[in-house]
Amino acid sequence: MKAPEPAVAGLIGVAMLAPATTATADSPWGAQSAIIAVSGTGSGLVVIAPNSSGQGDFRAHVIVNVHNTAPDTLFSVTRAVDFTPDGVCTGTQFDQVATLQTSSAGAGAVNFERSGAPSGTVFDVVLRLSSQDGTDLQSGCLTITVK
Repeated sequence: MKAPEPAVAGLIGVAMLAPATTATADSPWGAQSAIIAVSGTGSGLVVIAPNSSGQGDFRAHVIVNVHNTAPDTLFSVTRAVDFTPDGVCTGTQFDQVATLQTSSAGAGAVNFERSGAPSGTVFDVVLRLSSQDGTDLQSGCLTITVK
């Protein structure tokens, strides 16, 4: 994984200081949600920070970090989108968007960029992290507004 850009590094710092709560609405740092264990162990935080760099199309930095998981574990990071933006994620098709490898201490992070929908689009999204050992971690439902 390459080193994050300075703006992303700042978001990571904010993400690490944010309290572990349910999903929050868009803020200056983006939408964020606690990640909790559905099965297995672990927790963390996801931040989705849309920006206007797409000049009319969706662009966002996504930051996912986890801790207290099994050491040296590879997680598949998937997401399901729901285009009825009501804060209730009903999307059922989870598509892989990244992988995350935990350290020998059971912690890890990944940051990546997503792009797509036109400016003004609003959607709900939920992230899931799954590993071969049966651990499933999931975020709350996030409502994203394309800038």
